[in-house]
Amino acid sequence: MSVQAQSESASASLTPRSWLAGIGAGVAVGATIALLDIARYFPFVSVPGAFGPASILSSVLLWSAEGALAGAAVTMAERRVPAGGTRALPLALALLVGVVASVVLCHTIAVYVLRDQFGIRQFRDYLGQPVVLAGGMLYHAWLLLFFGGLAVAAYVSLRRRARMFAALYEARMRRESSHNRLAEANLVAVRERVDPDYLFSQLALLERLYESDPNAADRVLSQLIAFLRGVLADIRAAAPA
Repeated sequence: MSVQAQSESASASLTPRSWLAGIGAGVAVGATIALLDIARYFPFVSVPGAFGPASILSSVLLWSAEGALAGAAVTMAERRVPAGGTRALPLALALLVGVVASVVLCHTIAVYVLRDQFGIRQFRDYLGQPVVLAGGMLYHAWLLLFFGGLAVAAYVSLRRRARMFAALYEARMRRESSHNRLAEANLVAVRERVDPDYLFSQLALLERLYESDPNAADRVLSQLIAFLRGVLADIRAAAPA
């Protein structure tokens, strides 16, 4: 299996670690939005003394829960993307559906359970403005879509970059493998040029010539040496680097 195919197969079959990574990214996005929201609007709190740690924690948990559900939806969509398919559109649709579902669910729990049953108010309850459930949902939804969309775009860009580098690495490995096979074939061809029968016949000829015609033997020896040097140079040139 190629490097790129392995990468696509790994993305299509998500592990628990992948689920944790997706949900964790959603929690991080939600918690960041919550802290930025509190820091931005804290000067407008109507009764600063009444705004305590419980409300801060409740707001952070609300945003984080919404982000976690949206992250889980994106992770599930990633699992269903076919190998080699375009990831941006299905992940964007999954983010939209996940944000809408998570905002409706979490806001319903925050308002009708935490606030009405346990008296834990949200940060927006202290801004001196009437709290409208639909308005709060829209506010949370567009912020989650904005920051979540940035996170998804960054993720898609990183995955495309990873696939591109994997394809380049695979192409380089194929090129090196082809080069090695070609070099080995050339080396075998060069070695086949050195015929043992030819060498033995030349040596026998040299032995006879040195007995009858030393000058002719020297010429044959020089030719044989030149031939062997040429073959040795070809073998070194054909050997893999």
